[in-house]
Amino acid sequence: MTTTPTLLLAATDPIVRDTALMCLLTDVPGAVALRYDLLVDSPGSARRVTMTATGVHEDVVIDLEHTCVTCGTNEDIVRAGDRAISSLRASSLIVANPVSAPTHGTARVVGRSQTLRLAAVLAACDTTDLLDDLLGDDLLSERGLQLTPDDERAVGQALAAQISHADFILTAHSRPTGIGSELLDHVRACDSHRVDGFTAADLSVLLEHQHHVDTGLQRIDPLCIVPEARPAEGAVWTLHLRSDRPFHPERLQTHMRDLALGGTFNRGHFWLATRPFTACAWEGVGGQLSIGAIGDWGPRDPRTHLAFTGTDSGVRQQVVEAFEGSLLSADEMAAGPQGWLDLADGYDPWLGSRPGSGATGA
Repeated sequence: MTTTPTLLLAATDPIVRDTALMCLLTDVPGAVALRYDLLVDSPGSARRVTMTATGVHEDVVIDLEHTCVTCGTNEDIVRAGDRAISSLRASSLIVANPVSAPTHGTARVVGRSQTLRLAAVLAACDTTDLLDDLLGDDLLSERGLQLTPDDERAVGQALAAQISHADFILTAHSRPTGIGSELLDHVRACDSHRVDGFTAADLSVLLEHQHHVDTGLQRIDPLCIVPEARPAEGAVWTLHLRSDRPFHPERLQTHMRDLALGGTFNRGHFWLATRPFTACAWEGVGGQLSIGAIGDWGPRDPRTHLAFTGTDSGVRQQVVEAFEGSLLSADEMAAGPQGWLDLADGYDPWLGSRPGSGATGA
């Protein structure tokens, strides 16, 4: 069966997204695009615009069939894409996700399609604004970019998710310099590629790529922490902190503010002394911290690995000290689990109830 090569585009800036989309339509021969925008004032609905390089062919409001709004647009893509390709006799498809939406779910849907071939996942950004957008504390809602009325994500959280998952990062300037350009190479995956100056580049070559869904998911898996594509350190640093020791629950709470500092992007996994069988995810950006249980460790030994990216050298040392101060000491570890398994915990709101009836203080 013949499949249609498909490009998936994401951004956190509507102007950057729409400019990149028009460049793709101009460069990619025979392309048709589906551009999605969620209607925050009309929950359960989205606007879908079907367009080619010659103009708009359809502009409709669709009812989403799923309570998760991005899941709803994902379910529409294959049907609408197949219909647009057939009616306009297109040879390729471009999907522009809603502004600030993640791409991994869409990639999974397109990747299992029998009629579409996902060539590449693209994240478009402007490196001039990247420092403030990624490490600042602005919320999506403060810019009118939230996906739903209760979307409380930071701009940096949405941007990091898009860049980390992408095969190609499209930047707005042909010769980007400065701290934003350097920061980009600390956040994108080591197997991703940059296309600087997307307004002047030949974007048709992106169709020759092949996105692998499992590879994309591994890039954003908190248990993997794929190495970043970064040069020798300059103004930007990335610090990988690792230990086979768990966090002490009370000491982690004491140091959490220093670990989740604004001005850094931090991500990874950890384990708590009181929950040795639970693998926990960690993501902090814009001064916000998200932690959660992601299952058991499987065949892996429990371990803690957090990566921090920032620009302030003073913060770097502060993070190291807070990390070390949160761990069980070597003596506590050597004394065995009877000394720390039943410590007071208090993490149920984030990690769920502790397994086992013997746990106390939860």
